[in-house]
Amino acid sequence: MSVEGQDKLGDNTCNGHTFLVPLRDHGGSICSASLLNLVTPHAPPFPLGQLNQPDSPLKALFLKMEGHLLMMYEIAYGKDNKTFLKTILYVTTIHIIGSYISLLTILYICLVCSMTIPVLYMQFQEVIDSFMGKVSEEKDKLLEVFKTKVVSKIPRAPKVE
Repeated sequence: MSVEGQDKLGDNTCNGHTFLVPLRDHGGSICSASLLNLVTPHAPPFPLGQLNQPDSPLKALFLKMEGHLLMMYEIAYGKDNKTFLKTILYVTTIHIIGSYISLLTILYICLVCSMTIPVLYMQFQEVIDSFMGKVSEEKDKLLEVFKTKVVSKIPRAPKVE
């Protein structure tokens, strides 16, 4: 029995086709496809033969999806701690930015950046590359200092082989 004022979904058969239709409180149903003499569309068969071909784009798509699902599984179960922490950092950053700026504004900023940054890079490529080289060298120096002063002092367990 349904609560008064609420509809339930039930399946009914009209002309050999099964439809999910809302059942009213009085138990009646409507089958609009048979009333309007509409032919229900059928999905085309799935091309299973393409999965066996070596250069199939469908096979490449499924392999890429499988790789992404495996990566998400490993991240979710903590098998790849570095990527797990990066994911948490990215989600937290997006959450913080999203609490201050609406999604439409973020999308607009991304669109403007994706249109202007490549043009600016093409125009000032030499200056940007030399600056990034200097930044990379400075980063390497700072990481080396960090490793010698901090990481080298952390006791490590001996490796068991």
